[in-house]
Amino acid sequence: MAVDSTLELYTTLFGWLFYNSIWDVLVATGIVFLPFLGILLDTIIRSYAGEDAEEAGNTTLRIVEVEFFVAFFVILIAAVPATPLNAVDLSFTPRAVIGTPAQPVATANNSRTTYGGGISFNAAPVTVNVPVFWYAVMSFSSGFNRAVMEDVPPTLDFRGYVDELRNASIQDPNLQHEINDFFRDCFVEARSKYLAERPSSAAITALLNRYGESDPDWIGSHVYQEIPGYYDSIRADTVREGCPWSVLRDVEWDASNNPVYGKPFCTEWWQGIQQSILNELGDLDLLSAAAEPGWDPAPRRDAVIQIALINSPPRWTTRGYDFAYGNLVDF
Repeated sequence: MAVDSTLELYTTLFGWLFYNSIWDVLVATGIVFLPFLGILLDTIIRSYAGEDAEEAGNTTLRIVEVEFFVAFFVILIAAVPATPLNAVDLSFTPRAVIGTPAQPVATANNSRTTYGGGISFNAAPVTVNVPVFWYAVMSFSSGFNRAVMEDVPPTLDFRGYVDELRNASIQDPNLQHEINDFFRDCFVEARSKYLAERPSSAAITALLNRYGESDPDWIGSHVYQEIPGYYDSIRADTVREGCPWSVLRDVEWDASNNPVYGKPFCTEWWQGIQQSILNELGDLDLLSAAAEPGWDPAPRRDAVIQIALINSPPRWTTRGYDFAYGNLVDF
């Protein structure tokens, strides 16, 4: 039986558990039989008040029989908890949304939330009894709601999208360290040169018009990537794992005794960092594409990365002993 939210996995069970307790109290105290007494008294009064005394007895008996039968039938199917509802029969499947079409199924045993753990609903009943009528109503409404929801095409979860943007950050310490190194080795030098020279050209103007006037203010600047003299000529100060040694680029090493990795130019280095950040953010890039279909993909992707960098800003790091030893320099 499908429910409409993770919380309903537990409120359904606890709700019927409380109902079972209330029903036991009604039966134990005899309150459950009061409706029959009311039917009897009401029928007697109405019969004797509206007919001759000779006919009242027969009429009253027939009316009491019919109303007793109706009341008993209603209580039997709609009040007596007789049909077992097992926790394993309940499940919740979130609607498919753009970016995550296959949603994991949540159950009472594994809600994929803090529900059912040590924080809340940690003593959910395994089985509860439900009246036959209400069990049928829940089954029908569950199937009907699910059929209607499945017929609606996937949509973007804007609330989830906004939450992901707000919480976008770089959690991988190795990636954060690499970004700090790029900030120190590439961005600071490129930005210093840009501010000192204040270059002006049609190519720079076109880039600023497309990516915004603030483009030179962040480490993924397209001005530094696409204008000669910046990232294409500045290299990493240390050997970067993942960037194979190149005989044309890494000329400081003898080709007969070269290392496995070399010192990439900042343009090449940034491409790898950019992809690593997007991988770190999961499907946020895909969600942003669905939310802003008319936005130029490159500036949109830059905006997503910049949000992550704002939440996890690069920091200046000093070069330590390993740098001096590996590069044979004094500092």
